[in-house]
Amino acid sequence: MIKDYITYSKNKKAYSGDEQREKNTTLSGNTINIRLRTLRTMCKFWFEEVITPDNPMKNMKNIKNLKMDAEEEVKGFSGEEVTLILNYFNERNFGEWRDKLLVLLLLDTGMRINEAISIKIPNVDFKESSIFIPPEINKNRKGRHIPVSGNVMKLKNHRLLFLMDKS
Repeated sequence: MIKDYITYSKNKKAYSGDEQREKNTTLSGNTINIRLRTLRTMCKFWFEEVITPDNPMKNMKNIKNLKMDAEEEVKGFSGEEVTLILNYFNERNFGEWRDKLLVLLLLDTGMRINEAISIKIPNVDFKESSIFIPPEINKNRKGRHIPVSGNVMKLKNHRLLFLMDKS
């Protein structure tokens, strides 16, 4: 029955209400693997709670996740491309100046965009050149300190405070 479910899933059309996909698109291998992982967890729970007499996913060792084709690696920007992007901003325009500071901060620290836009003044330690990302902002719900290079911190010292006061 589980093998039939996998076959059915491979041929099942993606959610019809999703206009982003073509009408003949089937479920991705990743989606099917997530569903199999969920099914394994459910079967284990049912067995441990004595809802079923055995765990069908554990007994069927030949049921494995679908093999995925290797995805093409996303190339990063070259140094020249980064320079072009940074030179695009007109620092006399507040919005562009703010966006350039954000880009510099993201490039320098590797922060997630949501973390960077959620920074508050108390989270910035100018003496230690670091930013604290509190657990409620961080994706994995663990607080962390992120070092900021001296060059970016100097550029942002007075501007960063101004920027945060505006948001």
